Amino acid sequence: MPGLDSGAFARLQARVNAQDRVRIRTRSGEWVIITQPYLTANQLETPATSPVDLRYVAVMQVRGSSAGTGAMVGAGIGFVPGFVAGWALAGFCFNLLGGDCPEPERLRVGVTVGAVGATIGGLLGAAIGAVPLWKTVYARDRASPLSARLLLTPHSRGGVTLGASVRF
Repeated sequence: MPGLDSGAFARLQARVNAQDRVRIRTRSGEWVIITQPYLTANQLETPATSPVDLRYVAVMQVRGSSAGTGAMVGAGIGFVPGFVAGWALAGFCFNLLGGDCPEPERLRVGVTVGAVGATIGGLLGAAIGAVPLWKTVYARDRASPLSARLLLTPHSRGGVTLGASVRF
């Protein structure tokens, strides 16, 4: 495929051939779903339809989910407030009972409540991220990875707004 070295093409070929279906966008802008795809050096083959020449493929996508990333983000988000709440409540409860508030005990309670928060957050994050999405695995006409843009917008009352963006 254009723009891919042999190693990158081999990884793309393995990923596409392992899929039940792929979605492609042709250079004319039409989206097509290909079932039981088989990627060769020149075309995307399928038993149901005629092969698609890779010169006409602008974007190729496979099904995927972000369950793992969602679980990690949810666990991180759940641990921090859980730890803070456990730390604060441990000190509050010990003071109510008239005892002192030893730091190791507060730390233990904070970590325990933080672990519960991380578990709940991880489960919620995995559930939210498990929604299957189309993920782009190949794009022919991708913009340059590094680009900059400067924008001047005039206002009706006078003056201009300057805007800038940099894409990494």
